[in-house]
Amino acid sequence: MSPTNFTAWLYKPYLDLSVPRHGSPLHTFGVEFDYLNLRYDLHLPRIQSVLMPSFRKELIRDCRTSAYAVDDPYLVSQEQLTSRWSFFCDKLSAMHSLEKNEQARLLWLLNKLCFYFKTSSLEYATNCASDADEAEIAYVFAIANYTLSLEKKRPYSMRKFEEIAEISPQGCFAKVNASYQMVVQNVKHGYKVAQVEKWLPIHYKNIVDAGEHLSEFEATRMLCRYYRVAGFLPQMKNDFTEMTRIMQLAEDYANKLVALAEKMEQYRDLYTIAAREMVYPVFESRIKEALTIGDIALAESRAVQLVSENPSESRARMHLGQVLIENGKIQEALEQYLIAVELGPPGNEVSLFMAGQCYRALGDEKSALRCCVRSQYYDPMGVSPLEMLTEPEALRSLENHGLHLIAAWAQESLAHVVQKLNSRNALRDVQAYQKRQFNQRAS
Repeated sequence: MSPTNFTAWLYKPYLDLSVPRHGSPLHTFGVEFDYLNLRYDLHLPRIQSVLMPSFRKELIRDCRTSAYAVDDPYLVSQEQLTSRWSFFCDKLSAMHSLEKNEQARLLWLLNKLCFYFKTSSLEYATNCASDADEAEIAYVFAIANYTLSLEKKRPYSMRKFEEIAEISPQGCFAKVNASYQMVVQNVKHGYKVAQVEKWLPIHYKNIVDAGEHLSEFEATRMLCRYYRVAGFLPQMKNDFTEMTRIMQLAEDYANKLVALAEKMEQYRDLYTIAAREMVYPVFESRIKEALTIGDIALAESRAVQLVSENPSESRARMHLGQVLIENGKIQEALEQYLIAVELGPPGNEVSLFMAGQCYRALGDEKSALRCCVRSQYYDPMGVSPLEMLTEPEALRSLENHGLHLIAAWAQESLAHVVQKLNSRNALRDVQAYQKRQFNQRAS
């Protein structure tokens, strides 16, 4: 496929498994790593970024091509097939005849391409206690269903992760990752201090038990991730001194990863990307840490560094925009949000809404309302842009510019969205939903 626009060009790995371009967003390398692991039975570190199910739909829409608007990899037209995609589909059609380890690697790639419904449709009963490969397959299915649940596309409980964490063989990666999920999800879904206190030491023990199966690089990755999530516990207890101490340990391990990657004799470039991908969420967390303790200048310096090291990451631009607003630098924040929109998904609807807020703060009401209308295009169920468009001042502005039809549409749309959310008892979840759209980096 010849790229039709910048978004299609930048995110081509998701469309046909092309090799990511140098400097592409780090999550595109998650596709590449899982493809290489499947094709050549490699053991490259798995990129941890997990995108929402809607990402693929947003990407196809922004690419302005229907050729890849499919829910199943088999349905990509013959004219668009690459040799890599054909290999992937051949493996998928033969999935149940593959060895368990190869099945797991195939399912990971399916997830990385955001075909979560397809992964879920392939789910079968697994015996997590039997061996590491069975546990890994169960874990991939659990991640697919959990990710679908984040957009209300699946009912969900943490029970499957708990089962994998409890009964899978000692030392296997699935056990480590499932216990990590038990920590993260007990933070995100209910802020359950007692459960976080329970699962953190279990997670650490699982890392130690897996030690003999881990390279120095992989062990360092696991510890970096452990300390990053461990920082939640003192934060939940308002012990900000301890939070900072633990987050510094996470950053130290992230820096160690970069140093280890530079010493690699084989696949050095790929391991450097894997190391950078661990540095990225550490800096995300450290930005939030600085905001929590009220050090806006520190938060800004960290956000600037995040963008300088990841200039093509739209989410990094959004983090910087948020910090700049906190620091009263509205014009600079606006520029970051507009760049984020140009860089494409995820998060276009949030970037546009925030750009609208910035325009309004700068006294440019017309541009503010324009951003809100565009934001609604990206997220039809977004309440905040519609509320902004239907404020009395906004309605008067629209009427004064002869845009009474936009005003009428916004009022009708807001009533429809509120009614739909109320019918699903979901209106109370809107803020959490919008937060997920901003923080689409799951673990």
